[in-house]
Amino acid sequence: MFEDVVRYTQFSLLICSLFAVLGVIVLRFTHPEITRPYRVWLYPLPPVLFSIITIWMIVYLVRWHTAESLAGVGTALLGLLLYFCAGKARPV
Repeated sequence: MFEDVVRYTQFSLLICSLFAVLGVIVLRFTHPEITRPYRVWLYPLPPVLFSIITIWMIVYLVRWHTAESLAGVGTALLGLLLYFCAGKARPV
């Protein structure tokens, strides 16, 4: 039971971290003019390598622990739904 909760949490965290790293890669390509206070050594190798390993871990979890993985996907989709349903706040 506890292991299932850990796998569910792991799957959800893997999805979030993958999207965060992919967002950095996309931002660097779409807006190269933005100043970057932090430099990554051998960029883009570390984020690409991280993304590959994370995708491999996601595939492993989906293949061997499907129920926990589907619960993580469901949570992510519910979060996206709530995000878009909430809409933008109107200025006062």
